[in-house]
Amino acid sequence: MLRADDENVMPWVEKYRPDSVFSPNFINQELIIKNLQFYANNPEKNMPHLLFSGPPGTGKTTAAIALAHDVLKDKYRPDTVLELNASDERGIDVVRGKIKNFTSMQEFLDVPFKIVILDEADSITRDAQSAMRRVIEIASQNVRFILMCNYADEIIDPIKSRCAIMRFKPLSPEHVKKHLKGIAQKEGFEISDDCIDAVIFVGQGDMRKSINALQMATSVIEVHEQLNPSIVYELEGFADPLKIKDIITFLTASSNNKKDRDDSFKKLLAIFKDLKGISSKNLILQIFKEIVKLSALNTKQKANLIDVLSSIDFRITVKATDEIQYSVLAATLWELLKPGNKIT
Repeated sequence: MLRADDENVMPWVEKYRPDSVFSPNFINQELIIKNLQFYANNPEKNMPHLLFSGPPGTGKTTAAIALAHDVLKDKYRPDTVLELNASDERGIDVVRGKIKNFTSMQEFLDVPFKIVILDEADSITRDAQSAMRRVIEIASQNVRFILMCNYADEIIDPIKSRCAIMRFKPLSPEHVKKHLKGIAQKEGFEISDDCIDAVIFVGQGDMRKSINALQMATSVIEVHEQLNPSIVYELEGFADPLKIKDIITFLTASSNNKKDRDDSFKKLLAIFKDLKGISSKNLILQIFKEIVKLSALNTKQKANLIDVLSSIDFRITVKATDEIQYSVLAATLWELLKPGNKIT
C-alpha cells in the first residue's frame, strides 16, 4: 500500500501538488491566485462562495484544497471540510443528505466557517442544483462553498449569481515545460527538450496528465538517457508523430504512374492497420493537428477534412467500430489529398 510519507514511491502529481495558495508551484493563474491569497489572509470578512471553471488539469481542485488549508490551518478536518466529487454523487439525495446535514451541523468557534468542496459540479442534475441553491443561501453565515467545473454554462444562474466565478485558463506549453523540467531536476535526472515536448503534447494542457506521463515514461526505462519521444507517445496511446507525417507525405506525393495511384489506397489502409492499438481519439487529434498545419491545402479542403474528422470522432465516441471508421478516414484522406484526384 502506498504511504503518503514515502517520497520514493509517492506519485509525482501528489508529491509536487501545491499545499498552499502561497506556493510558487501554482503556474499560469497569477490573477486568480492573487485573489485567493487575499481571501486566505482575510477569510472572515471577505471570502465569498467560489466557482472555479476551466479545462482539466489547470489547478482548480488543487487551488480549492490549498485555500481551505490556508483558511482553516490545523483545523482542517472532516467536521470542518466536506469534500465531494459530483460525478460520483450527483443526485438530489446527496444535496438533501450529505451537504444539508454537514451545513446544518453545529458551528465551531475555532474556525471562521466550514467549507464544502464540490468537484465536477457541472455533473449535478438540474434538480439537485436547484436544491443546493437554497442550501447555499441558508448556510451562508457559517459555510463557504467552493465549486469546481469544466463548463460554467452547466451551472444554473442562481448558483452562479451567489459565487465569485474564477475561470482557470489553459496552461501554456512554456509554463508546463518549465514546471516539468523543475520536477526532473528535483528527481535528479536530465531530460531532452524533445522528450519534454512529447510529454507536453500527450498532456494536451492538462498538468496532472503531463506529470503522470513523465513519471510513467521514466519508470519503464533503466537509464533516463534512454528515454525518447517514441516511448512517451507509445505509453500514452498516441502514434509516433513521424508516422502521422509519413501518412500525409504518402498522400501528398505526386505520381504519374497509374498503377502506383491505384495501389495507393490499399497501402494507406495497411498503414492505418499498423496503427492498431493506438487510441482512436488520439489518432484523430494528431491527424487534425497535422491537417491544420498543411500549407498545401486550400481552405475548402481543410474544411472538408475537419468536418469528416469531427463526424468520425463523434461516431467513435458513441462506440462505432474503429476499423470501419479508419477506413472512412483513409478514403477521405486519399480522395482529398492525393494529387490527381477530383476535389468535390
